[in-house]
This record gives sequence, structure tokens and C-alpha cells, in this order.
Amino acid sequence: MPIFIGLAIAFLNDFALDGLPLLLNDIRDSSNLTNEQVSLLRFLPIAGGLFFIFSASALCQRFGAKAVLNLALGCFCLGGILLALNLNLIVFLISLVLIGVA
Repeated sequence: MPIFIGLAIAFLNDFALDGLPLLLNDIRDSSNLTNEQVSLLRFLPIAGGLFFIFSASALCQRFGAKAVLNLALGCFCLGGILLALNLNLIVFLISLVLIGVA
């Protein structure tokens, strides 16, 4: 069962990240961001994923693979909720990092 949850998370994560450039174009226009700042925003999910990849092995050894998978699922759900709320730019940045963890 956890493998199906993992595959569902990977599918949703890929779907969310495929739509990110379209969302960033709207954000760039409404927030007067430069192209360099938008490029940094595109890197945030990757940075969150890289941070989690290097710590996932130690977390799996300490807490088990199921707990780490649940943590990644929780981060993805929280990131999606924060992204949907779209309160301000800081919350948007945090949500991108949390989505990248999954």
C-alpha cells in the first residue's frame, strides 16, 4: 500500500510542478518580478527536494520508511494548502519548498 501512496504523491507532485511555470508567469506580472527572481522561484521546489533527499536516509534509519513517507506526504499536503491560500510571497515561497520535499 505505501508504494501506491508514493506513486500517487509522485504523480501529483509532477502535475503540480508542470503547472508551476504558468503560475510563475502570472506572479511575475502581478508582483513586478524580474526574470532572475522568477528563475529563483523555479529552483525552490528542487532545493526542498535536495534538502530532503540528503536527510531522508538518516530519517529512514531512525524512524522507518513509512514514517518518512508519511512526513513527505504531509509536507506535500501542507504545501498544496498553503499554495492554494496564496496569502503573500513568503507563504508562497514556503509552499514551494514543502511541495519540493515530496
